[in-house]
Amino acid sequence: MADNKKVFNMREALKNKDKYKGYFKSNGVSTLKVTKDGVPQMVDVEIFAVDNSHPLMKEFLEKNPQPKAPIKRIFGDPKTGKSVQEMGLDSKEAARNHNFTWINVRDFANEEYEKEMQEWQEKAVFIQLIIVLGVADEYGVDDIKKFEEDMKDLGITPNQMQKLGDDIKNLDS
Repeated sequence: MADNKKVFNMREALKNKDKYKGYFKSNGVSTLKVTKDGVPQMVDVEIFAVDNSHPLMKEFLEKNPQPKAPIKRIFGDPKTGKSVQEMGLDSKEAARNHNFTWINVRDFANEEYEKEMQEWQEKAVFIQLIIVLGVADEYGVDDIKKFEEDMKDLGITPNQMQKLGDDIKNLDS
């Protein structure tokens, strides 16, 4: 890794933006193991780094805002957001204590919210994969299911998907 180390002059780059445009945009390969008839093969898949500024990601976020947990009203500590029950206190005793009051908190344990959030995260992962695999011209926001089916048709496994995700994170971390 030391051989790949380089001193980068950010001041120079900012003065010559056209010359250095896209300099930090990472790309690489993810090597996946594929076993055919008992014989393992290593396959390199080209990958690209992703961020929320990609047009497809922007479109996804506009059409699919991240779900928000519902709000519930509790009697508790406004500094911590914990109810008096969570803190193991008697509610009558807590009512006499001026440190406690009625507060609104997000209910992240709400089952409906958890289901919506999981579905949203799965879609977001597929959008990221569309981008990092360089197929954003072939699949759009409305093609997530088709992309997922096409990936399954290729036989890609959850382990391979995890490997892709790990390698993508390592592109620029």
